[in-house]
Amino acid sequence: SVYSQEKGAPIFSDSFDTTATFAENWVPKGKNVKSEDGRIVFQNGGTLNMRAPTPLEFYAEMDVTMDMSHQPDKSKWGSAFCGFMIEGFRFQVLPVGNTWMIWKLPGWDKANGKQVAIEGFELGKPFKLTLIRKVENNVATYSFKANGKDAGNFSCAAPVASSGSGGVEAYSPLDIFSYNVNMTIDNFSLCDVKRSSDDSPNVIFNSSFEHSQDGFPLYFCR
Repeated sequence: SVYSQEKGAPIFSDSFDTTATFAENWVPKGKNVKSEDGRIVFQNGGTLNMRAPTPLEFYAEMDVTMDMSHQPDKSKWGSAFCGFMIEGFRFQVLPVGNTWMIWKLPGWDKANGKQVAIEGFELGKPFKLTLIRKVENNVATYSFKANGKDAGNFSCAAPVASSGSGGVEAYSPLDIFSYNVNMTIDNFSLCDVKRSSDDSPNVIFNSSFEHSQDGFPLYFCR
């Protein structure tokens, strides 16, 4: 569909301006994730989940700022990254300014990876990170973007909901995470995926470096 990469109706958003609503909307894992000065700060690591359920299809975006002042030795930056994670798939960014998408499908012996340079990337400068999941005929397609530019995509079997609290079916949550990076996020939004020109985005509810690893066919990553 021509609309498969566009935002649909808003589901949830948070500009983090009110610290009082942080605990109402989010579940931080670890003591390193805090609400400070209208943003969420991950001090050298941590994970954050929405309290609201993650839908089957979504268009998630957030502004990300990375800081590595705690680790001046750049030779150790290879084990530092941050971004999104869901269903075991990682959609992350390295402090050298590359996105790094990692996915391993059933039957594969090793994971596949793709890196793309983020144009104009600077430590301490915000950039927009986007993750989209669209499902058609029980096939999920994940699309990863940085500053609106394609950073890779792949398709796999659609996720299966499990029985959550109270018997309500739920999908695996979308994680926002950092590992060995001082990450700051702001302006998070979660929307439906637009399916047609009749879908309004205003309906309110409450030339880069690339490489693939392990020799998998390129059609898995477009």
